[in-house]
This record gives sequence, C-alpha cells and structure tokens, in this order.
Amino acid sequence: HKTISASNPAPLEHSERSILATGTELLVDGGFEGGYYGGTLTSNTSGVTGPWSWSNSPSWLNPIWESDSSALARTGSYMVYFNPIGPSQSQIYQKVTFPANVTATLSFWIKFSDIIEPNSADVLGVNFCNPTTGAPVGTFVENYKGVDGNFSWVNYSYDVSAFAGQTVDLLFWTNIAGTSIFQIDDVSILTNPTTPPPSATCTEDALTMCLG
Repeated sequence: HKTISASNPAPLEHSERSILATGTELLVDGGFEGGYYGGTLTSNTSGVTGPWSWSNSPSWLNPIWESDSSALARTGSYMVYFNPIGPSQSQIYQKVTFPANVTATLSFWIKFSDIIEPNSADVLGVNFCNPTTGAPVGTFVENYKGVDGNFSWVNYSYDVSAFAGQTVDLLFWTNIAGTSIFQIDDVSILTNPTTPPPSATCTEDALTMCLG
C-alpha cells in the first residue's frame, strides 16, 4: 500500500459516537477483540489476523496488541499498538465494501504518547486504497503527528460518503523516525441509506382493510 499527502478533511464533532450513532456497521472486529484468532503474538514483516492484514518494516510484533500495564486498550482487551522504535514503518488494513446510495461515517479512537520525547517527523496516517494495486483511492487522507499527543484517547469522525458503491481497503499506517507511540481502538464505519425505503403497499379485499 502507498500513502498520500493531501488536505486533511474537516472532522465531524467529537462525541461518544459508539453510544449516539446508529446505522449498518461495515467493518468486522473494529475493536480488535478477536485478539489473535486462536494464534499467538508473533514478530514478522507481514501477516493476517482475522479480518485485518498488517505489515512491518523492519520485522516487528503484530500491531494487534493485548492490554497490559504499560499500554491499555480504550475498551475491551485489545487494540492496535504500532512499532514505536524508529526508523520503522507499519500498516494495518481491512477490505471494506460500501453499498451504493448510502451516507457513511468513519470513526476511530487514537492515543498518542512517546517513549523518550515527541518527534515531529513521526506520523500516523489513515486513507483508503485499491485492494488490488494498493494505489490511493480518492483524496481522503488524515495525518497525525507524534508531537500532538496528549496521552489520552481522542475520537475522530469523518464523512466518507464519497466511497459509496466502492470496495476499498481502509488503511492505517505509521512512519516513525523517533519513539512515538500510536495506539488505535474502536474503529467503525457506519452507513445509512440516502433515501428511505419505499412504503409497503396495501391491497384491500374481503379480509383486509387498508388504513391511512
């Protein structure tokens, strides 16, 4: 997969989206609670863990991480914890099929911290890619710098309705030069139809009376 640089879209208002939002969820295991899906934590340059695919350069631990005293998930027992030791690059992604004629909202939680000190060159990015070629799709891209960290979980939500009718990879990636820690949890893409379904028709007969 490739990363791109473009103007960041304006985020929707931060909120406890998991409580307030409704719709059809497109992602599978956006909270990473499937853990290692019967496997164990391993180090490698790439792998597949349930619905999520990932890669590391150089080889490092699977970015799906179980909570411990040094790194806690926002909810549940698992999250994404990218390699914080630079120079390194990591990615995790899932294929998503957007139905046609829907509005869609991408939401996720990020926690920024560091091992030694913030580095302005350390970046976490999110964008959408072609599942076959890895080429960027559309102009959506959001970048977050390690120096922006405040050591607490923050929610970000974006309108991604432009991807309606397409199949793409939702990609999170890091490029680390220093020692910034990027954690992700509770990723969601919710959709709602752009037009209400047609109302049911009623045909009166000897046994049926239509109301309204």
